[in-house]
Amino acid sequence: LVQSICKPAKDPAALDVFVKIVIGDPGVTPDTIMDQVTAPMLLVWGDQDIVTPLKVGYGPYFTEELVETRPNTELVVVNGGHCPHDDCPADVNAGVLEWLARLPVLDSQPVQAAKLE
Repeated sequence: LVQSICKPAKDPAALDVFVKIVIGDPGVTPDTIMDQVTAPMLLVWGDQDIVTPLKVGYGPYFTEELVETRPNTELVVVNGGHCPHDDCPADVNAGVLEWLARLPVLDSQPVQAAKLE
């Protein structure tokens, strides 16, 4: 994980990109488009996330309001940070597998995996 962050950070344009991310237009906020998502949703959140904490900013919107008001939306909180899939992949995978097992089967036809080239 550290190498995946350090390598791009050494790019000469990295500072300019970082500054644009921090001070640039944030774009569309998630709460304004969430009603367009119709599929079941699993939110996996790290309890130590300092970028989007559970109880600050958009954290409560996703982890409380959305889960309570949007049908077919579940939350799994794991012991990790902003990238729980990197911090604790086994916990994330377990949460995803449990959630997938609860989803209704919509089609009995097997899904063909995409061929990667």
